[in-house]
Amino acid sequence: MAMTEFRRVQTHTTYRTEDGSIVPGTTGVVDLLARPALIHWAWKLGGAGIDYRKHRSQAAEVGTLVHLLVMCRFTGQEPDLSTFTPEQVEKARRAFGKFEDWARPKRFAPLWIEQPLVSERWRYGGTPDFVGNIDTEVTLADFKSGSGIFDEHVIQQAAYLQLIRELDPSLPIERVRIVRIGRDESEGFEERIFRPRDLT
Repeated sequence: MAMTEFRRVQTHTTYRTEDGSIVPGTTGVVDLLARPALIHWAWKLGGAGIDYRKHRSQAAEVGTLVHLLVMCRFTGQEPDLSTFTPEQVEKARRAFGKFEDWARPKRFAPLWIEQPLVSERWRYGGTPDFVGNIDTEVTLADFKSGSGIFDEHVIQQAAYLQLIRELDPSLPIERVRIVRIGRDESEGFEERIFRPRDLT
């Protein structure tokens, strides 16, 4: 399966427990949280005469492509860019350059890349972006595009950490990283690093 197809399927993964019951995904649950930053963002765009729905759709496509490029870097697959516009590809490649600047000096040994996981105990699912070694530390990492790292991103990582602990208790996660890749220069680039005990 081409990586673009894989990524779009994963965006809408249906999580099921062993008895076949459908359970909610981490991203869907986190999306129910109030997001004051998004409300302000939509208000600001409206004040500038920009339809936030069209703007969000365009930004989401660029964000999807940035994520695709990052995942392809880890899996060695060639990204299928045929469903994206030249403008989207250009913006995504510029953003991916920021990621490469961050990744180049590091050593990566992935164990799981976008591996869907389901908790039988807590009855929810999730798909962490990256689980494996970054340099010498076993790391859970998530790669975001956008203008900031928000509380819901941290909550999402805590939920992924719980999934990993339940499904593979022998895997000693030493660090949790959220890497934000801005889609343009105004959105910048940043990383937050947590110890697992900070998220429990």
